[in-house]
Amino acid sequence: MSSGTTVTIWEQTTNITVHVFQMSEVMSTGVSFFTAATVSEIYSVTSDGTYLTIYCYKVPPEPMTGIGTGNNIVAVRLDGVLEHPEGLYASTIVSYVVGVGGVEESRWNALGPETQVGPYMDLPYTAMGDYGSELVLAFMYVDVEQIDATLDFDPDTVNPKSNGKWVTCYIELPEGYDPEDIDLSSVMLNEAVPADLSHVAAYGDADGDDIADVMLKFDREAVQNTLMPGESVQVEVSGVLEDGIVFSGTDTITVLDKN
Repeated sequence: MSSGTTVTIWEQTTNITVHVFQMSEVMSTGVSFFTAATVSEIYSVTSDGTYLTIYCYKVPPEPMTGIGTGNNIVAVRLDGVLEHPEGLYASTIVSYVVGVGGVEESRWNALGPETQVGPYMDLPYTAMGDYGSELVLAFMYVDVEQIDATLDFDPDTVNPKSNGKWVTCYIELPEGYDPEDIDLSSVMLNEAVPADLSHVAAYGDADGDDIADVMLKFDREAVQNTLMPGESVQVEVSGVLEDGIVFSGTDTITVLDKN
């Protein structure tokens, strides 16, 4: 953060508003802004020079849950970094606190540009809670090696009415890379749902194609919250190998309407 000159925050309360702050002020005294919410909604923004912290509260808190709650961050961009004149958007959720009525999965909607909808319900903004919610963001621009993985998502058709508790993903890596080198704690589905490590990862060759794979489980309800109904819905699994190489793979599935 200390390498930038300004930070721009897009926030949505009915309409998207844009707030631009000097980094010197953010790092010294912190800054704050109000929204157009009917009940006073206040954001405070601070930085330790490495990360950016956005804290939100309402006075008094409203008894709301889900997408109607506060802390509606659309995007955050760091400007003035010499090596990146186009600006750096927040790329990592370092930590977070879910406030009153907040939705944990919505935190990922704060990443990326302001024109991008998030993985949670295709909303452009977060819904982290009306009171006492917090997002700590990082802005990374280190170039890393990336490889394409092959993903097989099971089931091929997701029925929200199903009573199943898990979905299964089989991940194959390109020649020269070993699935056993994957840092399992880094694996995410649709950048929102972590692999459930209470299930032991199964290494083998599930499809019999002589290419090693790893089988991982994910919480079905959490996955469904990232999906919209459709016949050709793309799902992505990504993660990091122990040597820092990033991988991602996609599969296309059918998602039935829950109504």
